Amino acid sequence: MSWTLVYANNDQGLRTAGDEELLIDAVLNGKPVRILVDDGRDQPLVIDAQSLWVKYNNVST
Repeated sequence: MSWTLVYANNDQGLRTAGDEELLIDAVLNGKPVRILVDDGRDQPLVIDAQSLWVKYNNVST
């Protein structure tokens, strides 16, 4: 399965790419979501999200 970046943010939580509405739509429709954490020092960490919810138009783990 190929993956598509739908949303990205920086360490202050500001959007850097994509559209938060696409992420919200994916979560609400039960799509598989991966989280990529890249601090620029070591290899990026990729996590298959197990539990996500949407509250006040914010996605939380």
